[in-house]
Amino acid sequence: MGAGARGSPPRARPAGTPEPPASATLGACGAGGRRPPRRSAPEQALRFVLEVARLLGPEVRQRAQARLEALSEEEQRRVLEAAPDELPEALGDAVGRLIALVIRGGG
Repeated sequence: MGAGARGSPPRARPAGTPEPPASATLGACGAGGRRPPRRSAPEQALRFVLEVARLLGPEVRQRAQARLEALSEEEQRRVLEAAPDELPEALGDAVGRLIALVIRGGG
């Protein structure tokens, strides 16, 4: 099941016993049994938002590409020429408000 007393070899699992989850094994073994320091709420929120963006990015990109491909070549050219050279400033504000909302716990 796990390691015995400190310094003794690990005990063998009885036949047919499933392995413990990797997270339990890693948690018990990692860094001499110490847990990593807890992250602050803003850091956790930022990591959450970035992970959501990472997961949604490919789907959003694929849908945008499909919409463009459905247009005629002339319409595609018009959309490209009408696109701004830089992202609008409001996008930065919206992302900041989203992160602040996640930090506050959605309320």
